[in-house]
Amino acid sequence: MTIIVRKVSSESFELNVRVPRIISIKLEQGTLRMLDDAWKKAGYRSRSDFIRDAIKIYMELLEEISRREDSTGGIDRTKVASLKEELLRVVLQKNIATK
Repeated sequence: MTIIVRKVSSESFELNVRVPRIISIKLEQGTLRMLDDAWKKAGYRSRSDFIRDAIKIYMELLEEISRREDSTGGIDRTKVASLKEELLRVVLQKNIATK
């Protein structure tokens, strides 16, 4: 949970409480085993921490690719393989930096 307090005037404040939402996903057993191996090897405390980081990094990379694309607004699907490589590189660097 994150609580943000912002002063609105000399006598009033605005309180913004951010509560994380819980989502569920379905994974095949083999994918789940790979996920469990990956977050443990990468030094994360939990699956959730690993998944949150992976989603955030992936979305940042998609944004970067979109910024580099022309005005068509779409993502060139041929760049997905390089995106996966970049994602792996970023996660590994992030893990090394936190140790």
